Amino acid sequence: MREKIWNKLANQNGFTLAELMISMLVMLMVTGIVASGIPLAKDAMDKVVDAANARILLSTTATALRTELSVATNVTVTKDDGVVTSYTSAENGIKAIISNGGTGIMLHYKQLPAGVDPASLSLQLVSDKAATKGLSTKFDSFTYDASKHCFVFTNLRVVKEGQAAPLARLDEYRIRNIAPTNLKVMEDG
Repeated sequence: MREKIWNKLANQNGFTLAELMISMLVMLMVTGIVASGIPLAKDAMDKVVDAANARILLSTTATALRTELSVATNVTVTKDDGVVTSYTSAENGIKAIISNGGTGIMLHYKQLPAGVDPASLSLQLVSDKAATKGLSTKFDSFTYDASKHCFVFTNLRVVKEGQAAPLARLDEYRIRNIAPTNLKVMEDG
């Protein structure tokens, strides 16, 4: 048995230089193919993650808007198109308005009680931590449909910084107002 093992180890037969070069070339080609696919896979994964984050952010924004507006009172709108110019927040009893901001949808208080920091006049509706990786929420219009007692946001969407196309979108988002609302219509202009 020892003799067989010794003979195998002493055997001088091996691979030729040409065979080694061909095997190295094949391994190099396989490595190149795999390495070139990694950035493509990463880009595809980033798109899937961005789309998932956008759907979560849209859902979070819709929930925050519903929480803020479903019990709002004293709604003021423009005469011709019903654009909301203010409402009273049920959470704190302060007149407020919702608008687009640079980093997403903003909640602006029109007046604050004495002793409250004026920096609190404008707040992001959804925190920066919820809006990850350059995502933000926007809308085209914010109106009140008095016949159905609901607030209407048109084209509520999530966009990524530097991209025009939305990652997630609701053509129309309606929030039923369940609080007794005093509607005030303002003359335009």
